[in-house]
Amino acid sequence: MTSNYLKRCADVAKLLCADTTRERDSLFNDFIEIGALNFSIACDPVHREARLLRRDALFEEYDSKMLGRFLEAFEIVAELALSNIENGKIADLFGYLFFLCGLADHGQEFTTTDLTRLMSDIDMIHIKSLPDIGFVDLYDSAVGSGSTLLSGIEALMKKGLDPNRHIVALGNDVALRCVHMSYFQLSLYGIPAVIIQGNTITEEEFSKWYTPIYIKDKWIMRKPFSMKGGWSRADELLKITTVPYYGATLEAYQLMCGTEKKDGDEYTADDGAEKSNPEQNT
Repeated sequence: MTSNYLKRCADVAKLLCADTTRERDSLFNDFIEIGALNFSIACDPVHREARLLRRDALFEEYDSKMLGRFLEAFEIVAELALSNIENGKIADLFGYLFFLCGLADHGQEFTTTDLTRLMSDIDMIHIKSLPDIGFVDLYDSAVGSGSTLLSGIEALMKKGLDPNRHIVALGNDVALRCVHMSYFQLSLYGIPAVIIQGNTITEEEFSKWYTPIYIKDKWIMRKPFSMKGGWSRADELLKITTVPYYGATLEAYQLMCGTEKKDGDEYTADDGAEKSNPEQNT
């Protein structure tokens, strides 16, 4: 970590902790969630309506001064991500910030970048070049802040792979805070990715988050991801709303087979609605 990186992270922590009337845990969670919501609202037609409502509810909880601090913090985070990209790095921005906000003693810790980089360099030894399939998919079943995925992407970049075209990141975590942290960062770095809030053991899914470039480049047709595998309603809705030929082909197939949907039975945004999870931020 450079001295400038440490200073700018400290600046973000100072902005987030400026409101002494609130718990730091809540301030950090809301900052990360608003950032994740902003990306999702901008690109995801399946979940846009529900996430707009959620973001509006969060905005209502803060005055204009604190929202201004959040905006300033977002600008610093974007600056750090851009600096990393220019230097060929894809580093975790939020694990250290979590520590600076004094939250490491709240029962949750995140693996440091130095360790995840070492793990990834060892794990990626067998990959020499771009596979014939045209991409490499990375998966983390307890994604945390996203540090392991990010370090894996960085290791593949050293082998000449383009992180925006040759790599797709897939991850899940039961803690919604972790989902927001990893999704926010993968979106910032322009990585095709799907992050699911779900239980790895029971394979139950609570919410699904597609990064902007995953949707823009139609990765849903190349590498869909659900915890149980196979069909996913949210994935089908995304295909129908973002890949015109898929929707037309599906409609033609339904007409041929006599399985077309009846009036009033069309797909709606509610079909991709998210389930509540009582343990979302633990």
